[in-house]
Amino acid sequence: LFIKVAVEHMSPPVVVFGRTSLAAVPLLYFAARAGAIGPTLRHWRPVRAFSALEMAIPLILLTDAERHLPSGLTGLLIACVPIVGALAAFALGDRHALAPRRLAGIALGLAGVALLVAGDLSGQAPWWSIVEVLLVCVGYATAPFIVVRKLAGVPDIGVVAVSLTAVALVYAPIAWFAQPDEAPPGRAWAAVIALALL
Repeated sequence: LFIKVAVEHMSPPVVVFGRTSLAAVPLLYFAARAGAIGPTLRHWRPVRAFSALEMAIPLILLTDAERHLPSGLTGLLIACVPIVGALAAFALGDRHALAPRRLAGIALGLAGVALLVAGDLSGQAPWWSIVEVLLVCVGYATAPFIVVRKLAGVPDIGVVAVSLTAVALVYAPIAWFAQPDEAPPGRAWAAVIALALL
């Protein structure tokens, strides 16, 4: 809902930069106080992969999709994250991820999402926006595997703070060139602040 409000007046790169940079500032402070930045930077390769899959790619795709999709439909599509997570766990060797009971749950979940999405499409939601949200689901479902397998023992606050900072730095020049022609209204700024801090 906050994304929907923000993209009425700001381009997706500006929204992503705003929410990541504003979120990074307090988290960097707390991560530095906890001594979490150094240990995180020593694991920069998996942190980079986590940042891309959990933040850099999903945030821009989700923000762009929200320009065309109702927030309710977007929320329903995001509900596919556990399904994609189970499939990813199975692909990574967890044979219990697709046990018969879980398969039945996944099938029921997919059927429910498909039914609700089909009813909400009404020919007005572009297919590429739906694909964008489904790619977000892939990122959200697979990024935690990096944390579990490659970043165990690294302080969570350090991983999140460094990741948000890296994403903000990547989007800063893009956001600069994608600035709106007119100053966005206060409610758009409030939406970005809410995305960042909540």
